[in-house]
Amino acid sequence: MTSPHTAAEKAHILSEALPYIQRFYDKTIVIKYGGNAMTERHLMEAFAKDVVLLKLVGMNPVVVHGGGGGAHRQGRQLHPRQENAGQEQGQGR
Repeated sequence: MTSPHTAAEKAHILSEALPYIQRFYDKTIVIKYGGNAMTERHLMEAFAKDVVLLKLVGMNPVVVHGGGGGAHRQGRQLHPRQENAGQEQGQGR
């Protein structure tokens, strides 16, 4: 796999990322995943690579589903009486 970045660009990107890598090393990072990131294959693949990178640099990523329209529709199909917790509290659609 070839990268679109030159060695100098990669070094710059890493130098900017290093403080965050150090700050969040050995920490659990919760990532909400859903919405448009789930609509196209290239976005899903990029997301998966980013999560793997977080693990490789010493973080502990935990991915949670963000819900959204697709999850809501599927939930309705599986459980027609299911309510959205946000709706019950006046925060939903």
